[in-house]
Amino acid sequence: MTGTADRLAANPDLLPPPSTMPLIVDTDIGGDPDDAVALAVAAGLPELALVITSDEHGDRRARFARHLLDALGRPEVPVVAGIDLGNEKYWAADGLTPIDTPDQSRDVIGAVRGVLDRAEGKVRWLGIGPPSNLANVLTEIPESLPRLVVTQMGGAMQYRHDDRAEHNIRLDVAAARTVLAAGPQMWIVPSDVTFHAENEITSRSPEYELLAGAGGPWTLIQAHMDQWFANFHPGTMQHDALALAQAMLLPFLRFGRTGVGLDDIGRMTPGEHTVFLVHRANYTAFRTWLQKRLTQGIAAGSDARRSLKPVGIYREMYSKVREELPSLRDSQTTEVIDDRDLVVRYMDSATVVFDVMGPSPDLIDGNRSVHAGPSLVTDGEWVWRLDSVHYLREYPMEIPEEFLRRVRSLDYRPAAFTLTHEIADAAIEAYF
Repeated sequence: MTGTADRLAANPDLLPPPSTMPLIVDTDIGGDPDDAVALAVAAGLPELALVITSDEHGDRRARFARHLLDALGRPEVPVVAGIDLGNEKYWAADGLTPIDTPDQSRDVIGAVRGVLDRAEGKVRWLGIGPPSNLANVLTEIPESLPRLVVTQMGGAMQYRHDDRAEHNIRLDVAAARTVLAAGPQMWIVPSDVTFHAENEITSRSPEYELLAGAGGPWTLIQAHMDQWFANFHPGTMQHDALALAQAMLLPFLRFGRTGVGLDDIGRMTPGEHTVFLVHRANYTAFRTWLQKRLTQGIAAGSDARRSLKPVGIYREMYSKVREELPSLRDSQTTEVIDDRDLVVRYMDSATVVFDVMGPSPDLIDGNRSVHAGPSLVTDGEWVWRLDSVHYLREYPMEIPEEFLRRVRSLDYRPAAFTLTHEIADAAIEAYF
C-alpha cells in the first residue's frame, strides 16, 4: 500500500478523513513515556474527544493523564479511569501529579456512549495499552462495532521473547481474544515494527532536547522520561506515537490484510481473524513528523500564553484610551447567571500573576473601593483583575460565553498550569 488513497481503497468501507472522526485514546500512561508523548501529540488534534486509562491502579494513571491534558491546554477533554488489572510494575511518574488533582470518573461505558451519541459517523479508537476497555465496550455497546475504527498497538508475529506474548496482549489475553472475535475494523501496529533502534528516544535525542528547552508543561514529559531512564531503561521506544501516526493514516507505515490468532498464552500467530497488520515503517519520516508535531505543540502553547484573553477588564479601568476593551457601563445587564457564585469562586481561586497592594475605586458605586483591585489573576488561558471579580460578584454583568464554557467544563476548578515568566510578562504588559 502506498499512500492514503491506496490505503482507503483497500478498505471496503472507505473511511472518511481521519480529522473528521472523533478520537478516543485508550492508554496505560505513566509507565513507558511513549504514552505521554503520544497523548501530547494527540492533545494537538481538535478531534481528541476522550481519554481512557487502561491497566489502571489507584486512579494514578487517570490523574496523571488529567494533569497532562490540563497543562497542555485541553481541560475540556474528559479522562475516565478504566479497568484495573492489578499490575503495578513500571511506574515512572512519581511526584508528577499534584496531590489536589481529583480522581476521575470510572464510567467508561457512559463516556464512550457520549462520544458515539455526539458523533454522526465513525469514531476512531487508538489503543496504546492492554485492550481490556475495548473488549468491554464491544461487549456492553455492541452497536459500536460498525462505528469504531480501531488502531491497536500490540502483539507481534515474531516477538523478541519467544517464551511469552507481547506486553499489551500478555496483560489481558482474554480481552484480546474478545476483540479479535468481535471483528472490528482494526489496524494492528505490532511490536515487530515499533521495537526498533531507529524508533528510540534517549536523553541525547532531538525530541528530548525539544522537551528540555520548551519549559512549561513540556518539562513534565521530560521529567517523566528522566524517571524512566533512571529506573528502567536508558531509552523509550515510540511504540505509541507510531500507532497514533497509523490512526491518522500517515503515509510512512505499510500494512496489509492478514489473518491472525492467538495461541494458548497469547502469542500472535497466523489465524482466522482478518486485520490490517502493519509490517513496515519509515522511521526517518516518522521521527521527522514527530519532531515537527512536538515543535508545533510547543509553539502553540507559547502563542496561547502570549495571547491571554481578558474577562471582566473594562476600558474605564485605565487612564489611557483602551478602545479594544468593552465598556463597563455597556456590559451591565439585568440578568444574573444561575451559577454566578461558582464562577466567582473559580476566579477567586486562580493564580495571582501580579499583586498590587493599593485599592481601585468602584466605578459603579463611587462610595466603594476594591482592595488590591489592579492585581492580575489568570487561569493560564484567561486573565482578569481582582476588581473584575468584584464587579461580577456585586453587579449583573455580561460574561463571555467562551469563558463560561471553560469554567463549567472544569467543574469550576482552575486547571493546573505552570506560571512562566512568559505568561506573567504577557499579562502585565497587556493589562497593567
